[in-house]
Amino acid sequence: LFRCGQDRDLDRLNEITTEIFDILELFLSVLASGQHMDGAYDKVFARMAVAEFPLCLLPPYQGTNKTEFDAFIKSLSGKYPDWVLDALPI
Repeated sequence: LFRCGQDRDLDRLNEITTEIFDILELFLSVLASGQHMDGAYDKVFARMAVAEFPLCLLPPYQGTNKTEFDAFIKSLSGKYPDWVLDALPI
C-alpha cells in the first residue's frame, strides 16, 4: 500500500484500499458481538501471524473466541486467499 502511494500507482492503491475495507466488513460480520474493543481486533490480526497468540482479554473486556477467529479466517481464505498466511490452520 505504501509503495503504491510512493510510486503513484493509484489504480493498485485503490484496489488494495477496497480490499482492506471489504476485509474489515467481513471481519466485523463474523463477530458474535459488536461490543469488542480495539484490542480484541488487534489480537485477531496478531494471531493471523502467530498461531499461538492469545485471543482472550482480561475482565471486564470481551475478546474474540476461537470459533469467531476460525470463521473469519475461513471466510477470508475463500474471498482473499492472498491475505492469509499458508501456515495458518483453517
